[in-house]
Amino acid sequence: MKLSVSVDMEVKDGRSYLSINFPKQQQITVQETSHILAGAISLLIKSSSRGDKIKDYELIKEVIDHLNSEFVNIDSYSDAYVSKNMV
Repeated sequence: MKLSVSVDMEVKDGRSYLSINFPKQQQITVQETSHILAGAISLLIKSSSRGDKIKDYELIKEVIDHLNSEFVNIDSYSDAYVSKNMV
């Protein structure tokens, strides 16, 4: 089985607009998509120690801090939604 997930980001007026996309023919849940993206982030962070100036343990801390700040901020993603024809 092969699943595809892509992320687009556009910055307008100082705000980041994110879109998570996958082919409509795939039956994939939000939970499964979250795990795919978490695995991709883990792979990216572990591979960062192979050439980037930041160490993997420093980058994982930055990512976790970023996630925490998004969840604490009540305005973050207040306009987010999941399209039923996507999931």
